[in-house]
Amino acid sequence: MGPKDCLLLGLVGLFLWTLGAVYFGLTGEALIEGAFPFYVFNAAVAACAFGLIFRVTALGRGVPKRLWIPAAAAFAAPGLTLEVAVLANLDTLFAGADPAMLGRYAGLVAFTYLALPAFAWTAPKRAAQRAR
Repeated sequence: MGPKDCLLLGLVGLFLWTLGAVYFGLTGEALIEGAFPFYVFNAAVAACAFGLIFRVTALGRGVPKRLWIPAAAAFAAPGLTLEVAVLANLDTLFAGADPAMLGRYAGLVAFTYLALPAFAWTAPKRAAQRAR
């Protein structure tokens, strides 16, 4: 995995974080304040979509299986960095918002990023064979 791969993975991760931030900004209250099963469904869909896009990007770049964990770190780093800044300033960014909603938002983001290593650890066998 070279510098171009790291850059591409980071840019794709940044793009996904930006899309997620815009989507939450437009639909956040309805997304988070829905019934608990709807919230869990959204968290699962977000994590699966994030993992799937990571896998497609890693496979497309031919990243060897043994390097998928570092590739996942490069993929998640921009979004995690920006998300820490957002979470540290939730009260300012979402003034007047229900604290419980902000906690559920932080939980959704944490679940999405914490599920990513599972997608990296379960790299398909084809990726390892193609890299040889």
